Amino acid sequence: MEEWTVGLCAAGIGCAVLEQLVPDGAVKRVFSVLVAVAFFGCFLSPLSSLFRLAGGWLVQATPVTDVPTALNDTVTEQITEVLEEAMRQDAEARLGVTVREVRIYRDITRDDSIYIERADVVFDGKEHPLAQGAVQQLEQVWGTALEVYYAD
Repeated sequence: MEEWTVGLCAAGIGCAVLEQLVPDGAVKRVFSVLVAVAFFGCFLSPLSSLFRLAGGWLVQATPVTDVPTALNDTVTEQITEVLEEAMRQDAEARLGVTVREVRIYRDITRDDSIYIERADVVFDGKEHPLAQGAVQQLEQVWGTALEVYYAD
């Protein structure tokens, strides 16, 4: 029970910190829902042992010591996916061109702050005539360096 409480506290603090890093708008709303679902899953995690004890559907348990790390990795991956999709939609809305995907690369500072180091924007087709101006506009809005790629 103590491990669950510590894991829940760590997840809550991690979620709160990550939520502060997300820009306001549609991305923040989607992220808030995602964080709530992840935190709710952590909250209900002790119930999984009841299913195991009763011969339920869970076959293999995750060791308690791995829960915070596994949860952190899962939440980080989900946050990245949500941010990438939101940034792709934002780029399409701002630029009026098809954006195939946005890939973000995160890093952690010495004080454990997470930030977006850079983002790759992949446009459909060949080089777009407005691409350079678009990149500068997105760099200013998103506050991060961008690399541009074109997919056939």
